[in-house]
This record gives sequence, C-alpha cells and structure tokens, in this order.
Amino acid sequence: MKTTAPLQIGNLLKTIAFLFFGLLILWGLINYLMMRQVYLHWLLLLFNLLVATGLGWWFYKRMYHTTFSYDRDGFEIERGDSRLSARWRDYSRVSLVHLGLGEFAVRLYKDGEDFLQIPASSLKLDPSEFRFQVMEFVKGQERGPDLGASSPRR
Repeated sequence: MKTTAPLQIGNLLKTIAFLFFGLLILWGLINYLMMRQVYLHWLLLLFNLLVATGLGWWFYKRMYHTTFSYDRDGFEIERGDSRLSARWRDYSRVSLVHLGLGEFAVRLYKDGEDFLQIPASSLKLDPSEFRFQVMEFVKGQERGPDLGASSPRR
C-alpha cells in the first residue's frame, strides 16, 4: 500500500496563530479583571507562543492531519481521529474538482448523487495524474473477463 501523509503547513500555522492570539486575549482579560491593567512582557509573549505551538500541534494532529493509503483494491483516508476505508469497485465515476485557491480534489461517485472527495492537493499528489490513476483503479475493478471480447453476430 502506498501511503502519503504530508504536513499541511497552512492548517498548522492557522491553528497556532488562532491559539496564540486567543491566549493573548485571555491573558489580557484576566489581567484587566484582576489588576485593572494589562501586563505584557516579551517573555510572556514567548511563553504564549510556546504554549500555542504545543497546543496547535496537538490540535492539528487531532483535527486536520490527513493520511491517505491506497493500492489496487481500495483506499483508506484518515483525517484527525476519523477514518474511512473503501474499495475502488464501490464507485462508478471519477472527476477532478477545483476547490478554489489552487486546491484540487478527486471525487469518486457512487451510482446516485453520493460522492467521496479525496483532497489531492492537500496530500501533495499531482491532481491530474492521480485522477487518471484512480480512473484506472475504478475501471480495472469493473472490467470483467468477457467485457473486452466481442462476439461475432450473424
């Protein structure tokens, strides 16, 4: 099985920044309520940055980090604590979708309107090449032994 689990720096930095500014606001509110002034020092900012980095890493791994494993038979997507396993033969169509801001995903469609989205850009996969590879997996599973042969008609 091939596995890809790249670090998504954008999500990690957003999480750390959100926690850092949240900690600063919390510190300022607590200081103001207790002492009627806001005390800030560069050591306090460094401490908040270290705490935000540690909490941000934990939160990123728990909520955003995506791992994708696949082979000819099926695939497994793990995002944070959630996990999804499926087989290629469960899907009938494949498309490449532009999500905006340069992000692409490969969509796998079941017979109805149901679809599953694999975030190709976030996984640092070449979206177009990966789509064609997935098309081969889906097509390869559907092809039976007699589908390629034509029978003579009289």
